[in-house]
Amino acid sequence: MLEIVLAAEPVKQAALGLRLKTLKMLLNQALAGDDNNYEKDYLRRSIAVTEDALQDLPG
Repeated sequence: MLEIVLAAEPVKQAALGLRLKTLKMLLNQALAGDDNNYEKDYLRRSIAVTEDALQDLPG
């Protein structure tokens, strides 16, 4: 569902911000939980991709 919102240019920054906040929350939960390194690596990579997308936005 978030991917559909991300396609709409006017709300893209807000949607990416929400995605980033959610990914960071999930990473914090993963760090406090079990030793699933795949999940932590996936979340770290997703955070990096989202931060890059935010930086690439015009304005």
